[in-house]
Amino acid sequence: VPVNPSFVGRALWGEPVRAALAEIGEPVDIVDVFRRPDQLLAHLDDILAMSPRPRVVWLQAGIRNDAFARALLDAGIDVVQDRCT
Repeated sequence: VPVNPSFVGRALWGEPVRAALAEIGEPVDIVDVFRRPDQLLAHLDDILAMSPRPRVVWLQAGIRNDAFARALLDAGIDVVQDRCT
């Protein structure tokens, strides 16, 4: 389920691109994040507001933010950092 405000109006993998996580109308298991580490905390509230919450937040290779990961872990969401899916 693609989410990227820069690509709203397009389709990726047969799915319309959403502007925000809040626009996803179905449960998702993994939120795969492609953002710079210094921008991750700005997305924390959006992830925590998802209902149901994802089981995992995955940070792609080169992306690591321990404070962000700790907040998610404290909320019961598993985190993978600095790994390619």
